[in-house]
Amino acid sequence: MTQLKWRKNEEFGNYILHGDQFYISYQSKPWDPLGAAPSETALVIMNENGVKFLILEGDFRKEYEKRIDSLEECIKFFKENIKHKSKWSDDI
Repeated sequence: MTQLKWRKNEEFGNYILHGDQFYISYQSKPWDPLGAAPSETALVIMNENGVKFLILEGDFRKEYEKRIDSLEECIKFFKENIKHKSKWSDDI
């Protein structure tokens, strides 16, 4: 299993955990002019088609940590939790 190491992105204030060709981003306080946005956990996929942000509202770090060795498992988890999809998320 991959050594789990969340790194803080000082520029944006989010935390990142890297997989192979993707990463997980956790933002405890996303930008919101009203200050009411929930935390967000994003599966960020980078490939020849560009970058795709699959964002769930809430803290799903532990769930993604269990799947970090497999992009397919992370995508499956996102689909299984689609009811938490953020309005800012790309479509799968």
